[in-house]
Amino acid sequence: MSSPFLESNTELNQTIDNCVNALDKYLTKRKNSKDNLLWDEETDINLLIELKVNSLKAQSFNSIRIPLAHSFRGQDTDHEVCIITRTKDVEKWKEVLLGTYKIHNVSKIMSYKEFESEYKTQTSRLQLCHLFDLFILHPAIVQKVTSKIVPFLQSQNKSCAVLPLSYKLLNLGVTDHPLRAKKNSELESDENYADKLAKTIAKHRDSTFYHNYCLPQKFVKIGESGMSMQSLKENLYRVLQYGLCVI
Repeated sequence: MSSPFLESNTELNQTIDNCVNALDKYLTKRKNSKDNLLWDEETDINLLIELKVNSLKAQSFNSIRIPLAHSFRGQDTDHEVCIITRTKDVEKWKEVLLGTYKIHNVSKIMSYKEFESEYKTQTSRLQLCHLFDLFILHPAIVQKVTSKIVPFLQSQNKSCAVLPLSYKLLNLGVTDHPLRAKKNSELESDENYADKLAKTIAKHRDSTFYHNYCLPQKFVKIGESGMSMQSLKENLYRVLQYGLCVI
């Protein structure tokens, strides 16, 4: 049965097939090698992007979310997710994301205040980055946090995501906006916004990311060595068709 993700571009599909089949042969050879004593560990599979124009160093961090056909942060993996947000959000977000909706693999929600007080040194930040595969940030604190953890994430092939700048979503439908009162036609329950936030976090968990690091070569993770070759093909197709068109 053909995959719905791999039907529109014959030439691209053939290229993807050739690449993934070659990867499969290499992984099988490595797995069967007597010298490879550490093959029980998962190996990241990345798409290498070589830019034809070298970009200047970005003034601010940016992360582009690319939805995948198959997440590599499933319930049966140890890829934990950490959310860092404003201090006033923490209790409510914990209630929603760790309680009511219980988004799997989200194991830590910390405030910016906790981040600043508990992770002051480079050593402590490095240890923090070892613990989590993905950090999801509130947009209000992006520049304060990314300058302190992104170098460690980059060296470990891990990701940092930024939530969309949506007042209603981030405040879970709170109506006391300082500039404008809600109209009756705009009323929506807090429960609906809690559900939207939970779904947004889940979408970020199940995606990969392209970061604007100032490097001649960039990597976008599409999966891991333990995934099926069909899943890797479909993820690679998603990145090529969806992700690179917005870069």
